[in-house]
Amino acid sequence: MTSRTKEWGGWAEGSPYYMFGSQEGSGSGKNTLTGRAMEYGWNDWRNVFISDAAVKAFTYKDQAGKTYVDPRAQNTFYGDKASGGDVTYCDKCTAGAKPYPFTENGNGYRWRKYEPYEYKEKGELPQSDINSQIIRYADVMLMLAEAQTQLGKIGEALPLVNKVRARSGAFAYTTLGSKDEAMKKIMLERQLELAGEQVRWFDLIRWGIAKETLNAEKKAKYPASSQSFFQDKHVLFPIPLTEKNTNPLVAKDISNDWN
Repeated sequence: MTSRTKEWGGWAEGSPYYMFGSQEGSGSGKNTLTGRAMEYGWNDWRNVFISDAAVKAFTYKDQAGKTYVDPRAQNTFYGDKASGGDVTYCDKCTAGAKPYPFTENGNGYRWRKYEPYEYKEKGELPQSDINSQIIRYADVMLMLAEAQTQLGKIGEALPLVNKVRARSGAFAYTTLGSKDEAMKKIMLERQLELAGEQVRWFDLIRWGIAKETLNAEKKAKYPASSQSFFQDKHVLFPIPLTEKNTNPLVAKDISNDWN
C-alpha cells in the first residue's frame, strides 16, 4: 500500500494532465481521476459523441407490445424529450437548471454519463469526480445471465436481468422467452446498461454480429456513402508491424499489414 500510495498519490493528487505526459498544468505524478468527462463533455472538448443508434436503442417495446422509453436514457445522454434523454443541465448549480441546447451548435444527442454538468457548466480540467470503473457488478450479472441462457437455463437468467433493470426503475420481465429471445433481451440490456463503458465493440465481436450491426448503423447515418466501415478482417486486431518486421516466423502470415 505504501509503494502504491507513493506512485499514485492520494485521491485527486498529481497532475490532471498526466494522461498527456504532464506537459502542461501544475503538479506531477499519476492522477487517480479520469479525464473522460472532458473527452465526452459537450460543453468541453466534445471529442466523443453518442451514436443515433445507441439513442434509439433506449426506446423499445415492452411486454405488452407498447413503445417504452427506458428510464436509463435520462442518465445516459442529453437530448430531447421524445428520446428520453435529459433536457436540462446545471440542475444543482447556484443559478439553477438550464435547458440543454439540443438544437444549438450541432449539439444533438450528447453523453451525460461521466459528466459534472449537473452541478457546474464546464469540466475545465481533464479530471472528473466520477471514478473510472474497471468492471461493474451489473456487467458480471449480465455475463452470468448470458452464460445461463447459452446453457438453456433461462429461468436462472431471468432474475439476474431483472436485478440489473430494477436499479434504474425499468420494468421487470416476467419471462425472457425462448433462448433466442432471451439472448436478444440480454444483448439489449448490455447495450443500455453499459452504454459508453467501452464494452460494446467486444460484445459485438463475441456475438459474431459486428459487421452487420456496425455497417447497418453507418448506412443509416450516412445513406449516400458506399464505404463499408467494418470488413471481415476487423474481427481480429492486426499483428503489429514491429512484430512483422522483427519476427520472420509471423511475417509470412501477414498480407497488406494485416493477419
